[in-house]
Amino acid sequence: MRMKTGTLLASALFLGMTLPARAQSLPPQEAAITPTQSEAGQAFELTVSGMADYCAPIFSGHTVTVSQDGSIQLGVTAQSNPAALCLPGPQPYATGFRIPALKDGAYSVFLTLEPSCLSSKPACEIAVIPLFAGLLTIGPKSPITYTIDPTRAAEGEDFSLSLLSYQFNCATSFDNLAVAVDDNTITLTFLDHEKPDMMCPAIYKPYGPVFKIAALKAGSYKVKAYRLPACHPCKMMGEVADAGVLTVGPDAPRKGWFLKDKHVYPDNPFSLQLLNEAYGNCQTSFSHQSLVVDGGSIFTRFLVNTNPEIACITDIRPHGPVFGMQGLKLGVYPVYVNELLSCEVTEPYCLALRIKPAPSDTLIVMQTLSALISDLRAKGPKAELRGSRAAITLPAGVTGMWRAEVLDAAGRKVSAGSVRAAGGARAEINLGAVPERGVYLMRLSGPDGKTHLAPLVRRD
Repeated sequence: MRMKTGTLLASALFLGMTLPARAQSLPPQEAAITPTQSEAGQAFELTVSGMADYCAPIFSGHTVTVSQDGSIQLGVTAQSNPAALCLPGPQPYATGFRIPALKDGAYSVFLTLEPSCLSSKPACEIAVIPLFAGLLTIGPKSPITYTIDPTRAAEGEDFSLSLLSYQFNCATSFDNLAVAVDDNTITLTFLDHEKPDMMCPAIYKPYGPVFKIAALKAGSYKVKAYRLPACHPCKMMGEVADAGVLTVGPDAPRKGWFLKDKHVYPDNPFSLQLLNEAYGNCQTSFSHQSLVVDGGSIFTRFLVNTNPEIACITDIRPHGPVFGMQGLKLGVYPVYVNELLSCEVTEPYCLALRIKPAPSDTLIVMQTLSALISDLRAKGPKAELRGSRAAITLPAGVTGMWRAEVLDAAGRKVSAGSVRAAGGARAEINLGAVPERGVYLMRLSGPDGKTHLAPLVRRD
């Protein structure tokens, strides 16, 4: 019987095998390498990581063989650490190899984890199969390419902007982040570092730093990335590259999960649907759905299933799960979303530690808006609108950052702002924009995660 690298199964004589590096279709990737690119003519360190049936493995006898067929065969002896305690099943590992200078080209990297019993006398008869760890590209240093996410943002609202590149991975950390806005150009500055001892899953995706962007006026902004040199702070100049175009306007798509219908009548069954612009109805389905109403809040959980093999003529977005609901009493219900990990519902199981998130949206159960306003005036915090600022007596509680969002009658966010203040104090919150005349709701999120609503009326 053959076994995959690091899986100690039944015995069989290892006869050896050669896997072509430049085959038309590569085998499934079962380990990961860091980095995936390097310069020609220079030796470098390569880290391989993955999962194997070793507990806190100890590695020795590292070997590197560059084959004529354009593959790199990495070998190492692995044994579990007898002093370590591990849960049953595969465990994460990472080990480094010194790669000699290579010529330009693409190299398939294979890893063989040899159990230590192969070196004992008598040797055990266990077959090990090299695992495909990824493609390594060797060539002249090429300029890094970037994308940004999102490419659209709402006017007058603070937001987060991710600067992404496939030349970074999960082992890349970022600091010295800075944002400069000059007319219609945004420059994102950062310094990146590699963490060679960090294990990365075999997932091909872009990584990068996340920048906090202050509210911008409507318009089109050219985004540039400024990558500081590794020797920072030295006199060497960094690298500047175009990263994309950011459009700021009133019609920016919503980020994250939100409700399709934000208002329902009391004591009537209805369907609650969550939507997300990141998912379309073509290749996405939802399972393991559950919904609980507890303490005036709605808690949802579900697993997102992606089926890339499905081809569709159209892909309608946004898309999301639907929950059947019994009638609710009059009130305002914050909605929390918990996206499950696949390992939480299928073997091998895992335990995900989660921090209670902020509400994704708010469901309002009411007969009429005027009835809700009257109820909130009697029970909720007192607030009034003064131009672009809202004055409010904060609910008694903890000291910290309070965030206010002004919602119109359709539940759309009109403006938002934050203030650091003590619970029970009178505070003024700059909303960044003056709402038009009308009746609004203020959704106030406290430092303790609790949500409060207060009516706002602009008459002037």
